[in-house]
Amino acid sequence: MMGKKSSVEVRAEIERLSREGKTQREIAARASLCIDTVRTIQRALGLRRPRAAMRTRGPLSLQEKKEIARLYKKGWLITSIGKRMRLTRGTVARHIKRMALAPPGLPEEKLLSMRRSGLFTQRQIARRLKLSYRRTFRFFRSHGYARPRCRRLTAADIVAIDAAILQRNASASAIARKFAASYRYVLQRAHKLLECERFLSTWKQPLESYLPSARPLPAIRRGEMTAQAFVENFFPFSVRPGVVIGDVEIDVAARTLLEGRKLFSGPPENSEQYLSDLRVAVAAHLNIAPGPAESVWVH
Repeated sequence: MMGKKSSVEVRAEIERLSREGKTQREIAARASLCIDTVRTIQRALGLRRPRAAMRTRGPLSLQEKKEIARLYKKGWLITSIGKRMRLTRGTVARHIKRMALAPPGLPEEKLLSMRRSGLFTQRQIARRLKLSYRRTFRFFRSHGYARPRCRRLTAADIVAIDAAILQRNASASAIARKFAASYRYVLQRAHKLLECERFLSTWKQPLESYLPSARPLPAIRRGEMTAQAFVENFFPFSVRPGVVIGDVEIDVAARTLLEGRKLFSGPPENSEQYLSDLRVAVAAHLNIAPGPAESVWVH
């Protein structure tokens, strides 16, 4: 909506007051107009003075460079240094790079003591100590104070994810959200199980493709699969250093894999013998020799 057009008398009055050196605020008060209207009329009459060219402050002095180096070695953030010295972040970062200053070390004992107290969050600790969020989070993650982004999947989760992929119940991202798994892992399993290079980006037909791919469940895949081959395809686990593995864990994994075998290819002819072969295959996969039930191994 256009405003009311100013009369010739008003424009003449604004021109007269402007030539007398009055400010825009004073002109607006005398003419009973807003400052934006006065500014627009002045621009139309060519009464606005051209803006003076911006002056640069020139190169930094030696004292300023020393101050930047001192604060950076003390552990200050680049943004905080710029605010204190009234410099842009790019200027501070450029001079730090020119001076080849190494990043300051983290106060590890102070960080751990503040974290153990439980009074501050990781973000609050980084803000109080004026440290980088990324470096602080990485430090706490290395000391076991941060949760992994995706939880570790159990054998039952692996079987359920593979079944959802083969049945094409949902897209890879939806399956990953449902089981709190990594999207990359689910997508890699989908490519491997469905034997397809690329899927259509549509939720109406999840995990479908114009390229050749495996048939959805129920379908017996490649007939009888040995226990060793089934473990190699459906048990992508490895033992972390220091983790104790015993016969109980191996038996649980073998029974879970047996349920997956029944789901994918139907029940085997001899379930007990197949379960025994699965135990041996799981132990071999984890580089563990089977033994009595009381024994445990450390990989």
